[in-house]
This record gives sequence, structure tokens and C-alpha cells, in this order.
Amino acid sequence: MKIVDTFSSILSALFLVGVAHANVATQPTFQNTEASKPVAVQSQSVKADQVTETVKVNLNTADAKTLAHVIKGIGLKRAEAIVAFREKNGSFKSIDDLVKVRQISPKFIEKNHKELEEKFTVGEVQA
Repeated sequence: MKIVDTFSSILSALFLVGVAHANVATQPTFQNTEASKPVAVQSQSVKADQVTETVKVNLNTADAKTLAHVIKGIGLKRAEAIVAFREKNGSFKSIDDLVKVRQISPKFIEKNHKELEEKFTVGEVQA
């Protein structure tokens, strides 16, 4: 019984040391420029919908997995069809050339044209 009490005391002491250490680690620290005035740091959070920088995916260089994650309606099958078309027929000259891909209908292009223009580019077309 004495061993159990000793073991229990050791565990309790370790727990208290761990709690005290955790409390110290989570306390904010301040840098003093003057001995009595702490310096505060302000932070500002930005929501995902506030980010305005857009990176366009190049239809002439992206692989199928990349293309499949850009816009709803272009899954892996359509993305593979885009890559296969590009490899067989050469670079796309405009976003509207997607209509030439058999698995992409003119109706899809018309319905999603604005989003396609916002998210895809054809980059500089190689001659």
C-alpha cells in the first residue's frame, strides 16, 4: 500500500508541475520599451471570402487533377477529356475552345462562361 501511495503522490506532483508549466506557457508576453509600459500587438483576421487575389489555371499546361478541382461541373472525366483533346489537337486559343472537347457541351460553356473566364486562362499560345 505504501508503494501505491508513493506512486500516487509522484503522479500528483507531476500533474501539478505540468499544469503550472502549461499555464506559464500560455501566458502572453510583452516586450517593454519602457520599464512600466507593455507593448501590445494588434492582429487582424481576414475571412476567406475577403481575399481578392485569384490565380488562374492554365488550360494548356494543367494536369487533369488540377483541372478537376477548379470549377464545379468539371470533374476528373471532363478534365481528362480536356487534357486528351489538348494533347491531340494542340493548345487552346481561348476559353471558348472548350466547346470543341466532346464531353463539354455548348450549354455548359454558356451557363458557366463567367466562372470559366475567372478561373481559367490559356496563357500565351505556342505557335
